Amino acid sequence: MKPRHYRALGTVLVAAALATFVLTTQRGKKTEDSTLVAIPEPDLVRISVVWDEGRDAEYVASDLLSESSEDSELLGEAPESAPAEAESAPPAGASPAESEGTESDGAGAEEPEPTRLVLAREDDPSDPMGSHWVFEEPLAGLRVDPSTASNLVKRLSFLECERRIEGEPDLATYGLDRPALTITIEDAKGRSTTLLVGRKHPSADWERFAMLEGAKEAVVVAASLVTDVTRDPQELRDKRLSTLSTDEVRTVQIGRLRPPVESSDAPDDEAEASSESEAVPEPWEDTTAGMDVPLASDSFAVRFQEPTRAGEDPEWLLESTSTLRGDPNGCRMFVSDLTNRRAESFHLDHPTTEDLAACGLDEPSQTYVIAGRRKDPDSRKEAKAETTETISVGDHTPEGHVYVMASWRPEILVLKDTDFDALQKSLDDLRNKQLHDFEKSDLARIRTARAGLEVELIPSEDDSERWVLADGTDTEDFAASALVNMAAVLSASKFVDEAPTDLEQYGLDAPAATLTIIPKRGDPVTITFGGPVPGDPASIYARSSLSQAVVTVDSFRLESIPDVLSDIAALPAEEPVESETTESEAAPDVESEVVPSTESTP
Repeated sequence: MKPRHYRALGTVLVAAALATFVLTTQRGKKTEDSTLVAIPEPDLVRISVVWDEGRDAEYVASDLLSESSEDSELLGEAPESAPAEAESAPPAGASPAESEGTESDGAGAEEPEPTRLVLAREDDPSDPMGSHWVFEEPLAGLRVDPSTASNLVKRLSFLECERRIEGEPDLATYGLDRPALTITIEDAKGRSTTLLVGRKHPSADWERFAMLEGAKEAVVVAASLVTDVTRDPQELRDKRLSTLSTDEVRTVQIGRLRPPVESSDAPDDEAEASSESEAVPEPWEDTTAGMDVPLASDSFAVRFQEPTRAGEDPEWLLESTSTLRGDPNGCRMFVSDLTNRRAESFHLDHPTTEDLAACGLDEPSQTYVIAGRRKDPDSRKEAKAETTETISVGDHTPEGHVYVMASWRPEILVLKDTDFDALQKSLDDLRNKQLHDFEKSDLARIRTARAGLEVELIPSEDDSERWVLADGTDTEDFAASALVNMAAVLSASKFVDEAPTDLEQYGLDAPAATLTIIPKRGDPVTITFGGPVPGDPASIYARSSLSQAVVTVDSFRLESIPDVLSDIAALPAEEPVESETTESEAAPDVESEVVPSTESTP
């Protein structure tokens, strides 16, 4: 055979060997025995991850070697042409220092310590789910984002392999003699399962070789598993300000104590140095429980009230010097904004008293005390004990955001300025501004009075969507619809005077117009329209018979109330009036008028 024939034959043999290796690892699709771990989610109590990034990088570098040497290495064979000293050659892309650190005798620079991540389930009596997840290492005692923890637990409690590799595994071939990743999960009975993860599959970057510790066979798992468990711990942290959801909140007490002020940068170098030299801080403890939060004049509480009778809607109440009805949509949106806020960043863990003072949190500018009962989202189960949490707002950060702290977590957080602004709702912003409680479908009659003209509208017998005058006179569709729609959604813009003693100053002693709404069920409600608001031509004063309060409404509302019957009634066209003048008295026709001639008769 000619030399080229030998080379061709060698290529075929190498390809056949690689194909045999790949086919071996590909052999057997997913079957019933693809399960590696099966632990009920509530029984999984600890997750430990040890990731040797240097070793993982070493495996990646070795996978980038020439094809022939890669094939031989994965097959467990040494390349025939490789020099003896090549066995100790550093992997491609590794620096001399790195290669020295990987020598078996340990000479040279020390290898970096593997990255460790330990998460543990912590009991929580106030949570119907029974627990939450916290960091044990690093970030000891801090909470893990609940969604992230749930997804990770679901994946590890029931872990499957892509396929199993038949035969006794060559651990070095798969990188399992020195695994790049070790995942240990522990159940509530103290039993642990450890998964060793080695190098990537030579023909599929999306797969990794793995093996259960103590098992006699290797498996192939999805490489995404490695991505999920080797994320930066900072990305796994809980960023919530409240553990309660919008539907779980029953009261929010808002304390506006002072405006946030500009704050200097976090503690200076000297303070940082002293804090670093101190002993490990004691476990953080919430000292705000049961604390009476002082309230300023613009402070108030938002309270959710369940319906007392079947068919009634729940409502929101605002409690200040008196109890007022809240706007359902506005109050719910406010509570949603509060419970769904997320920290922009983490400023400082386990702060000291000095740290709190530096951020204005020793005397907060605002407080939000949230109370409610947690619920199991998958059932109707509700916690027996009420959860109360306090969100404290400090001063502005140098970037214009604000420092905040939640009573249930030992960290100073940074809240984005726009998120903070969204929470700055006043009592009037959340107050129910409807001047009556009726829906459009509830209306039976509408009476108006303006400039001496009284009008009464009722739904047409032929078409309930059309409104006619009470005497049966048809109406102009646009004008009638505008009046009915205005009456159905009439609301205040602002509250001016809760208990007025002088109606004359508002033009309500001699109203410009009145609007009486008569519902199908219930008592009528009369809206009185007064004079224009000084300096605001787009507003007029008004008052509802349901309340003593004087409010302002948009002035164009008044224009929907007719002051001339023809503005709303579809009156018949006027017929031309016949003249009583006789033909003899009529003006002469110019064309027929005889003009005397000035010429002489011939």
